[in-house]
Amino acid sequence: NPATGVAQVSLTPIDPSGAEIGLFPGFNATKGGTDSLLESYAAVEIAVLIGDRNANIASGKTIRVEFPIPDSQQSQFTLGQTLVDFLWSLNETTGVWEEGLSVVVEASTIDSSKKALFGEVPHLSRWNCDKPLQTTCIRGRVIDMATGQGAANAIVEAQGTDYNGQSTAVADENGEYCMEVKRGATINLSARAM
Repeated sequence: NPATGVAQVSLTPIDPSGAEIGLFPGFNATKGGTDSLLESYAAVEIAVLIGDRNANIASGKTIRVEFPIPDSQQSQFTLGQTLVDFLWSLNETTGVWEEGLSVVVEASTIDSSKKALFGEVPHLSRWNCDKPLQTTCIRGRVIDMATGQGAANAIVEAQGTDYNGQSTAVADENGEYCMEVKRGATINLSARAM
């Protein structure tokens, strides 16, 4: 049913190049049955409320959305560039990013001296401009400093220092883990016992 009335539109941009990266629910994606890890460049949460109802886009229709590119990443993009498998929507049930749509780099409508990513979205939700990564598995072992034994079920986290992404792994009963991270990248690694 089409909604009518005054709409309250909420667009919440998130800059993944800094502390706001912690607001992301994860960096795992799937498309066509293939899982991948993502590097994030720009994100926007889109919500429209009409009266007390959440509105959405009509089936078969799209809206064009502008994703601001953080200043620290402006040089990585070229005006007119089309990026395939770059626009992802969060599946709120699984916590995995899905879709993998294309975006185009154009001058921002907010500040024409800056670049932005533009994409057509088929529904209103969290959308993220990400690139699937070439990954490698880092292996290690978490040791309980008090006992000298492996820390079973420890949570191991990697934070990219030269890319916008995170990875998480759970250590096995011996404290050993394998975690996918961006190949050739620099990361900060941390672990905590559960």
